[in-house]
Amino acid sequence: MTQQIKIVLADDHALIRDGLRRLLQTESGYVVVGEASDGIEAVTLARQLHPDILLLDLIMPIQGGLETLRILREHDGAAVPRVILYGVSLEPEHFFQALKSGARGVMLLDSMRSTLKAAVEAVMAGLFWMGPDGAMGPHHARSIARPR
Repeated sequence: MTQQIKIVLADDHALIRDGLRRLLQTESGYVVVGEASDGIEAVTLARQLHPDILLLDLIMPIQGGLETLRILREHDGAAVPRVILYGVSLEPEHFFQALKSGARGVMLLDSMRSTLKAAVEAVMAGLFWMGPDGAMGPHHARSIARPR
């Protein structure tokens, strides 16, 4: 029996969390262990539940995804779960900031239905997932995080 990938979902919209949970439940080996409606709850759940993956919405009230990621990185160091940041729309600056902040993946919400499993598997394998371009190695991701 293979070990399940533990996932925490963080989105301020209950409908999106429900949809993501249902989508993940169709895949064997994935288990949603917690759900947060803002970044503060996401930090608390990440610290309590130690998920493998934190699916984190870019824009949330109280504390957004980039701020949440920054807080986790500054205070939790190596204990930070692998973060996949997503949003309804993403500007190039979001990709740069997400990678600089330690995200392992960045994707559009509307592409998650078809690519979420591939993104989670790539991130769990130590790769990065960048939007529609898919998986890439750490060297390429670092070059994206340092725009010229």
